Amino acid sequence: MVSFLADALVELKVPPALVPQCEAALTGVIFLSLIGTSESRLNQAEKSRIHVLWGEHDVPGIFSLIQGKYAPSEWQGYLMGIVEPIVQDYLKSVL
Repeated sequence: MVSFLADALVELKVPPALVPQCEAALTGVIFLSLIGTSESRLNQAEKSRIHVLWGEHDVPGIFSLIQGKYAPSEWQGYLMGIVEPIVQDYLKSVL
C-alpha cells in the first residue's frame, strides 16, 4: 500500500520533499479508512480474516483482500476518493 500512497501523493502534486513525511503520517489513517469504507462489501468470513491479518500485521494481505472486492475499473477511483481528501486536509491543517 505504501507504494500506492507514494504514487498518489505525487499525482496529487505533493512536493517531493514532503512525500516521505506525508506517507509516515497518513498511512495508518488511510489504511483504516479503506477498511471502514469497504466494510459493506465484506462478508463475515472476510471481516474475520481481516482481524486475523491485522493481528499478524499483514498489511499487504488486508490491502489485497479489500482490493479484490472492487472491479479494476473502480479501484483507482475508489482509492483516490479516500486518499485525496485525507491528503488535502493534512496539507492544509498540518503543513
